[in-house]
Amino acid sequence: MAALADSMLLVLLACGGTPSGPEKGPEVSESAVPFLVPTGDTAIAATGDSAVVDTGPPAPTGTGETADTGLGPWVGHCELSDHPLVAVCEVVPELPVTVTVTRPDGATRQFDGPGGSLVLWGLPPETALDWAASHMGVEVATGSFVTGALPADLAAVGWEVSGDEPSVDALLLPVSCESSSYAAIVATDGTVLWYADTGSGPKMVVWTGDGVLALPNREEVLGFGMDGTPRLQLVRDEAFEGPIHHDVAHWMGWTFALTARETIGVDGAALIMDGFHVFDAEGTLHTTWWLEEHLGDDLVLASRDGPVGRFWGSEFEGAEDWAHANGLSATPDGDLILSLRYLDSVWRIVGDPLAPDFGAVRWRLSGTDAAPSDFDLPVDTFVGQHHAAMEDDRFLTLYDNRESPERSRTLRIELDPAAGTAEVVETHRLPLHCNNQGGYFVLPDGGALATCPPEDRLWTFGEDFAPRFTLQIQCPDTLGGQLLSRAVPLQLWAPGK
Repeated sequence: MAALADSMLLVLLACGGTPSGPEKGPEVSESAVPFLVPTGDTAIAATGDSAVVDTGPPAPTGTGETADTGLGPWVGHCELSDHPLVAVCEVVPELPVTVTVTRPDGATRQFDGPGGSLVLWGLPPETALDWAASHMGVEVATGSFVTGALPADLAAVGWEVSGDEPSVDALLLPVSCESSSYAAIVATDGTVLWYADTGSGPKMVVWTGDGVLALPNREEVLGFGMDGTPRLQLVRDEAFEGPIHHDVAHWMGWTFALTARETIGVDGAALIMDGFHVFDAEGTLHTTWWLEEHLGDDLVLASRDGPVGRFWGSEFEGAEDWAHANGLSATPDGDLILSLRYLDSVWRIVGDPLAPDFGAVRWRLSGTDAAPSDFDLPVDTFVGQHHAAMEDDRFLTLYDNRESPERSRTLRIELDPAAGTAEVVETHRLPLHCNNQGGYFVLPDGGALATCPPEDRLWTFGEDFAPRFTLQIQCPDTLGGQLLSRAVPLQLWAPGK
C-alpha cells in the first residue's frame, strides 16, 4: 500500500482548517544524532481552554519597540486530538508562532511552526498542562488542557527504573508483551509520553527525525507521524515480496528494509541470502539490493556450515543461513551501514537510490577472519555484532554481542578508510552476555546507552565506564524476553527554572 498523507495535513483537515504550508524540519539520521528532537514537524495532544489576547502590535525582534503591523487580535485554542497524549493548537493569524507547554513541575516543551495548526506530542498522561503561544517573543494566547489516559493494556506494563538520571529524558522503544504491542516513547522515570499501536510485535522501532518506523513482524513495515496517525503501511505480497526482518532505515524520504531469499551456492548448497528493499516516499518499491551480487572475488558463495532453520524456521526450509544480516542504518549523506552477523562483518554501501553507483560497497570491516576486511584490525575484535552505525564520518559504533559466556559490550571504532586502519577507542561492558540483538547509542554527555533484549533491560554508562542507570520492561503477562532490541535516546523537556 502507498504511504499515507503527511500527518500535519491530516491534523489540519481534521480540524476544519486549510493547509498553511508548514515547512518540514531537517532529516535527522538515527545513527548520527538520535537525541535531537525536531520542532514544528508534527503535532501533540491537548484539550482545554482557548484565549484571545490583543497585545497590540508585536515588537520587532531585538528592538523592544512596538510596530504597527495591523494584524489585529490573536486567537489561540488547544485541544486533545483522538490520541490522548497528542494535542492540536490552532493559532491565527498564520504567522510564525512558538507554543510552550508547561508541566506542573515547571518543565517546559516548545513547538515552533508557521501558525495555523500545530501538533504537540511527548506529553504525560492524565496531567493538567498550561500552554502559551508567542510571536516574535510576545505572548499572544494562553490556556490549559488535561491529557487523557493510556490504553489499559499499555498502562498495565511496568517499568523498573534505578540509578542516576541519564543525560536524556526519554527513550523510543518497542513494547511487545502478550497483550500489548506498541512503539512507545517513555520518560526515564517510566512515564509513557507517546505511543502507536503496531498490532503485533514490534521487533524493531526506528526514529526518523519526525516520525517512527516499526517492524511488527516479517509481513509489514509501519510508519507513524507524531500525531499517532499512520503514514506508511507496506504489506508483503502487496508492496514487496519475501520476508522483512530485523531492521529498517530511513533517509530523505526513502525507506530501506532488510529482506532475504533462497539462492544456490557454487557448490550446490541451498543458501539464505540477505538484501534490502528500497521504497520511495509514496511507499512504492524502487529496487532491491542483494548481497550475492556484491561479494567480490575474495568471498565465495558456498556453504559455510552455518545454521539451518534456527532463525528462519520453515520460511526457507532446509536452507543455510549464510550471512544473517541483522542491522541496517543510514548515514547523513545517504550511505547504508549493513551488519552481517555470521560473517562478523560490517559493510558501508552507497545507499542513495538515485546515485549512479547505488549499491556499491565502499568498505568492509570484519571483527574476525570469517570474512575479508579492508581494515587492519586485530582478530576477534567483535563477534556476532548488531546495530552498526556511523556516529560521523570517522567513528563507527556497534553492539558486540560476543560468544557465551563472554559479557557483551559496546564498541566505538575510529576508522581511516584511506589508510586502511581501525582502532577501538571506547568500550563499555554489560553485566552479562546478551546473545540476541541489542543496540548501542552514544549519549550527548559522551556516555553510552545499551540494551539486552533477553533481559528486556537497558543500561546507561558514564565516561567512567560504570553503569549509571537501568530500565527494565515488565510485562503483565507471560511473554517477555527478546523484546527490547533497541532504545533510541531523545531529549524532549527542559527542566523547570
